[in-house]
Amino acid sequence: KGFKDLLSLGIIDKVPVIYSVQAKTSDALYRAWDSGVFSNISTHTVADSICVDIPRNGYHARKLLKDYNGRIIRVTDKAILAAQHELASSSGIFTEPAGAAAYAGFIQEQDQLECEAQVVIITTGNGLKDVASALKGVKAPDKSIKSIQDIL
Repeated sequence: KGFKDLLSLGIIDKVPVIYSVQAKTSDALYRAWDSGVFSNISTHTVADSICVDIPRNGYHARKLLKDYNGRIIRVTDKAILAAQHELASSSGIFTEPAGAAAYAGFIQEQDQLECEAQVVIITTGNGLKDVASALKGVKAPDKSIKSIQDIL
């Protein structure tokens, strides 16, 4: 909705293509894409903040995505945890799994983007919001003296 508001105020010339990323096991918007009907199916995913059976604003989200040529991407929990780990280890961004889902979607679809495409990935929710899930995506560090010496 924010981009639509920016467009109506003349701040931007066009609404960017928006990709909605959902976990494969919590994909109400994806399932309702063609029919427009949201069905109540029990969902589960490591990304707790995007784990919803029926989204509260699902019809509105679907309409905006349709109006502006948006797309929906589904990713696995494994991909979400891998993206969370990569963001934390390569850039210092520690986001919760729901935030990492956006990056997982980018990783999955990056070959489909134009070479010159400008991409903005929005992650929300600090990783400290869901530490238990973050720990699922990493191995415990080697606590040996050799590993400590290697770091030093």
